[in-house]
Amino acid sequence: MAHISAASDEYPEADRGFTDLRSKRSGALGSAVSWGAVAAGAVAAASLSLILLILGVGLGLSSVSPWARDGINAATFGVSTILWLSFTQLTASAMGGYLAGRLRTRCTSVTRPTASWHGPWPRWPPRPC
Repeated sequence: MAHISAASDEYPEADRGFTDLRSKRSGALGSAVSWGAVAAGAVAAASLSLILLILGVGLGLSSVSPWARDGINAATFGVSTILWLSFTQLTASAMGGYLAGRLRTRCTSVTRPTASWHGPWPRWPPRPC
């Protein structure tokens, strides 16, 4: 079996000093985004949105009547539908964002944010984790 050295013709970049950029990545250059937490928050938000949507359909169908002059009128039904859908989306988005924030990984390479504040605003742009 023939031995292939790193500086052979098959790997010309080995003798020119090229390195894999992924090996240079340290904690200070890495991403602060935890994609697993983002996915979990999105799934939770979609699930809560679906549950609240089904609840809203049940409440809406129970408020109307097939008989004339019974149940609520169309304007009240429209306003309540808009309010319920707004509540559903705001609640589901807030819960998904909260869950994604709680499941994220902590940044260990950055000092506490209060140490870099100058007045009532933080240092901008923020340092990556």
